[in-house]
Amino acid sequence: MLVEKHVARPPEATRIFAFERSFSTALGTTFEACAKLIALDNHAEAERSKELTGEVSAKCLAEIERVRSIIDSGRSIDFPKTIQAVIAANKANANTPIRTIADLYLKTKSGKEFYFEIKSPKPNKGQAIEVTDRLLRTQALRRFGPPRVNTYFAMAYNPYGTRENYKHSFAIKHLDMKNQILLQDEFWDIVGGKGTYGELLEIYREVGREKGRQVMDRLAYQSE
Repeated sequence: MLVEKHVARPPEATRIFAFERSFSTALGTTFEACAKLIALDNHAEAERSKELTGEVSAKCLAEIERVRSIIDSGRSIDFPKTIQAVIAANKANANTPIRTIADLYLKTKSGKEFYFEIKSPKPNKGQAIEVTDRLLRTQALRRFGPPRVNTYFAMAYNPYGTRENYKHSFAIKHLDMKNQILLQDEFWDIVGGKGTYGELLEIYREVGREKGRQVMDRLAYQSE
């Protein structure tokens, strides 16, 4: 799955993935489907909509709720320290059942686990809170923390081109950009190795060249 790394200009990537998002409601996001297929070629396990259930302590849930309140108030968090606090709060009296679902789960051949929430690169505050909640619930249920269990908000593409140029204020203000967020290549490199993002763009381009007119004709017909 490895090819020479190619980074498209931000406008091109935005056009391609904006087109993809138009199908997300009806067909399920192709980002998740592509990521699973790529991960299966490179890792021991890969699964979409990974469900986790178990029991945690009331203290642990209170800590997660506290984090929600911090983000809601407009402050950001230190994600590694937050994970440690959630796991530490879950060491006794874990008798409250909870459930969560990760958009994508993969397990490396060395045994490391990755859980991703694959969301818009321009989330609103509510999405920032809910994604953080899911990531922390996953950590609470798995109990090990990094580097064995890793949880991320994954942005499949970056409309701003580079991490340095990323400017979406909600994410910058409410999330730990350094430790909680994977942008574009950072996510796809974990899924499939260096160069995966560039190859994915080529696949989207090829599909667009072959099927674009047919798809656009159908969309035009449906809008009549």
